[in-house]
Amino acid sequence: MATAIAVAAWAAPASAQEPAASDSPAAESTAEPNATEPSSEAANEPGGAQENQAQSDQDTAPEDVELRDPTEIAPGARLHATLDLVANYTDNFFYSNHDEQGVFGWWLTPSVSYSSSSPRFRSTTGAGATIGMYSLGGTTDDYRDLRALTNANWKIAPDHRIGYDISLNQGHDPWGLVRTEQDLSTTRSLDRWYSERYAVEYRYGAPRASFAIENKASVFNKSYRTNRATLPPTQQTPFFQFGTEYLDNDIEALDTTLLYQYSPKTSGQLNLATAHVHFDKQFPGLTRDAQEYHVRAGVRWIATAKTTGDFRVGYMTRHFTQSTINGQPVHNYNRFDWVITGDWMPFTRTSLQLQTGRQSVESYNEALFIDNTYVNLTWRQEWTRRLSSSVHGGFNNGDFAHYVAGSRTDRNFALNLRVDYRLMPRIVVYGGYDLDNRSSQAVIDGQSFDGEFDYDKNTIYVGLQASY
Repeated sequence: MATAIAVAAWAAPASAQEPAASDSPAAESTAEPNATEPSSEAANEPGGAQENQAQSDQDTAPEDVELRDPTEIAPGARLHATLDLVANYTDNFFYSNHDEQGVFGWWLTPSVSYSSSSPRFRSTTGAGATIGMYSLGGTTDDYRDLRALTNANWKIAPDHRIGYDISLNQGHDPWGLVRTEQDLSTTRSLDRWYSERYAVEYRYGAPRASFAIENKASVFNKSYRTNRATLPPTQQTPFFQFGTEYLDNDIEALDTTLLYQYSPKTSGQLNLATAHVHFDKQFPGLTRDAQEYHVRAGVRWIATAKTTGDFRVGYMTRHFTQSTINGQPVHNYNRFDWVITGDWMPFTRTSLQLQTGRQSVESYNEALFIDNTYVNLTWRQEWTRRLSSSVHGGFNNGDFAHYVAGSRTDRNFALNLRVDYRLMPRIVVYGGYDLDNRSSQAVIDGQSFDGEFDYDKNTIYVGLQASY
């Protein structure tokens, strides 16, 4: 049974409706803090390669900045707060290929975090919000998203570390993506949701030990709060409009990484991961529940102070609860698997980052899941102590696996440009441009719908950030 609900498997960074939301690790928000939702593959990642440490305050701060960290309120304790005010314009607010509408918008983003550290303990707790308002008539498209997090790590013995990571989010899906893609209804109401993620971690092995084991278990749940009921066909929309109750899902994941440090800066690794995906309500005749497994081997290195990386390749398989589709058996989904990240600082004030891999994204329509492969490159440059810039380019290929109605493949490209200028020690102004492009090939009920889900979207923005 074909339905008209569909969405981009990967949303570009800093979109005008929800600049922080994305389903891919490839996405990088340039205007707002990121609020990426886990997928079955991302939920069991052990964290990946971390970005290079920033330069010291003496190297990167403007000449008139105090050398002492102004966020330090006590030995080992820091309080940090920011307030962003952003004005933007987008030429395709609803991600449409036939009715593009230009809209002005404003974002207000406050955030606060508290962190403490000692030789044996580190913790961070934070909260934030994003308030969006737009020039469209009424307040239907305005929103208020909230987020909170807390994490900690204890060194309970020289060879033993434990930790936890908790994140809570209240967000929404932009109109024109996910359930409302190609929606012809005249009534707009944002699909709003809550998500929660809980993770515990344990590591055996001292930092320089020859052998170490990293373990992580996590639980993720996402529940929609609005537009839950399925609507019957009408003259304008001659098909059932499924409600958001079909999007509620939870993911339980386990991840283990075995590390062998065969040189001071390089470790071999074997990564074993699994995740169970469950949807609270299934589409008629289609069960999207699945169990996914990953086996990857590779290296993790900090070759020099300028180069870090994580290289893993292997195999993934996804086992479905659904046994047949349209009378044909559903086989396990088996693919080559990889996760590669690398950071390189060729010069003191220049950094390059590469990310590429395969990621599973949970389905919002009559596909069992979305198989994403992505590649991203980011260049960050500090031109002076006050002026910096970033350029981010990303490509994502999304294959709608076992699509009941036929087949569909989406290709997304994003380009993000941003320039920051520090006016004062605690005041930064910035501006940027975001391009979001999607091309889609689809066959639904034997008919070609190539281009039906295409769109181009351009966004420009300027902002001011005050920090403490």
